[in-house]
Amino acid sequence: MNIIGKPVDMIGWFDEKGRLKPARYRLQESRDEHIKIKIGKVIEEREEKKGKKRIIVYRCQSIIDGFCKEYEIMYDVSECRWALKKFY
Repeated sequence: MNIIGKPVDMIGWFDEKGRLKPARYRLQESRDEHIKIKIGKVIEEREEKKGKKRIIVYRCQSIIDGFCKEYEIMYDVSECRWALKKFY
């Protein structure tokens, strides 16, 4: 398991019940290089609290470089920020 904690640019949508659903994200690999990843499947969605912060963690699965990989992305509700949390 690799813990990352890098911020990402996210495209998502809200379903009819108002729940946030991630669709794809962009990760800055180096100064000039960005990696775009489409989220294939959301396996689990859970809510965590860190102090007064409310964070939604999504365990996802995607095809990356021809391999099926699982990872977690998190959304900080109070700051409206996304981050790649860890790879499995």
